[in-house]
Amino acid sequence: MPKKTINLTPDQQRVLTNVVFAETAGGPPEEVAAAASAYLNRVEKEGFERAMAGSSAYKFRSKQFVKATTGDLTPYEKAVWAQHNAINQQLIANPDKILPFTHHENVRAFGEPSWAKDAVSFQDIGRQRFYVLKEKPRARTKAVQTKVGK
Repeated sequence: MPKKTINLTPDQQRVLTNVVFAETAGGPPEEVAAAASAYLNRVEKEGFERAMAGSSAYKFRSKQFVKATTGDLTPYEKAVWAQHNAINQQLIANPDKILPFTHHENVRAFGEPSWAKDAVSFQDIGRQRFYVLKEKPRARTKAVQTKVGK
């Protein structure tokens, strides 16, 4: 079986780190790895832009996301960002270490999301609850038959 690979451009890797930083900054390494795993799993299935759009920090350009994107971080925040980036790089280089999660939410701050009803499992790590959602069947398209004139 061929080894799974993750192909992200350097810009995409920075965006991933900015998203994970905004979502988990200050959290333990396990929380950072779980959040990065959720996004990397979604990148594989949905593509980069759609996976990132699943982050409210990215979608709504949270203060922490903007700070990370512009580099306007305190020395402490820069060190945290670098730790997050190192964890993300380890996962990208070693895809077999990616955890199975596909979604996460800080349920203490925001409550249980409505989409969590589709979860087949979840685990609390740090401030986040990480989920594995049921895969939805892909929509089937009917073949369109046309009559060709004689």
